[in-house]
Amino acid sequence: MDNNLHTRLRILDSQLSRSERRLAEVVSRLGNHLLQYSAIELAEYAQVSQSTVTRFFRRLGYKHYRHALKEVLSSPKVGSLLVEYWKNLMLLPETDKL
Repeated sequence: MDNNLHTRLRILDSQLSRSERRLAEVVSRLGNHLLQYSAIELAEYAQVSQSTVTRFFRRLGYKHYRHALKEVLSSPKVGSLLVEYWKNLMLLPETDKL
């Protein structure tokens, strides 16, 4: 069974509270860019409480927000995103940029 984050969101969509639905929309919109946000930053961005973020990810079946991030990080599409992210931060020497 495919248990990725977006699949979990679709399954629980109709059961989400208003705040959770707002958070789900933000998470969906961010996609792999979710990796750039801490739980606190995500709460601020979605205009929900930190408690809502915690409950939301537990409700989706993750023990913690960081477990959802690990799943996103393991996605094959993330590698190129991370290279672009680090290139944009100029942390990779010019010769290492792809």
